[in-house]
Order: sequence, then C-alpha cells, then structure tokens
Amino acid sequence: MFVQGFTGNTETRDDCASFWPGTAAAIRCFYHDCTPDDAVWAAGNLRAQAAAPSREVWPLDAMPDVERTSIICRDERCISPEWSRTMSAEQLGVQPVELDGGHSPFLARPAELAEMIARVL
Repeated sequence: MFVQGFTGNTETRDDCASFWPGTAAAIRCFYHDCTPDDAVWAAGNLRAQAAAPSREVWPLDAMPDVERTSIICRDERCISPEWSRTMSAEQLGVQPVELDGGHSPFLARPAELAEMIARVL
C-alpha cells in the first residue's frame, strides 16, 4: 500500500497518535512538487493523526449505492498508485482518473485538480 520510503518517518505519542517530528520527510513524501514556500507552510501545519480510524472495524455492511470517482496522483510518494488503481476497481467498482503530480495536488496544481473534479461531476 505505501510507497517505499514512506513508512518509518513518523513517531507515535503515548495516546498512539502518529506525528511527523520534522518537516524534511513530510515535504519529501507529501509536498515534493509544491513550491518551497507552500511545502514549508503545509509541513508546518501537519497535526498528529489518531490511530483509531485505521484500527476500527468498518461499520457498514456494504459501500453506499452512490456515484463515485477515484482520483489518483501518478507521482504519489505515500500511497502506491498501483495499489490505488487496484482498490479503485475492487472496492469502488470504478476505473480511476489520473493526475500528474504527488500527494497534494490541492497545493501543487489546484487549477488542474479543479478542472478534473469539474469534469467528473
């Protein structure tokens, strides 16, 4: 699921929440294609993530019967694009649409992301 080099960059607090102890690894993983100023700002605004959502049992019997789309970033350095393609098909029943760039297109290429979202709506 994770791209090689992503795991092992966070630390865990006593309450089991994970956090990024510095900005360098976060920038490399999440913001590598952002402007330096945006990358520093974004990494500085990361907050600890609770462990419970990834440990709890899925509460629904099935996915809701709604229209859905999966957008995958080809240059992702966190979640493997290949894994995301597989999960899009297997779990969501859709073929993903793909966007150049990394994990944070909302910062690195917001106009392209907005255009893609508008096309799939």
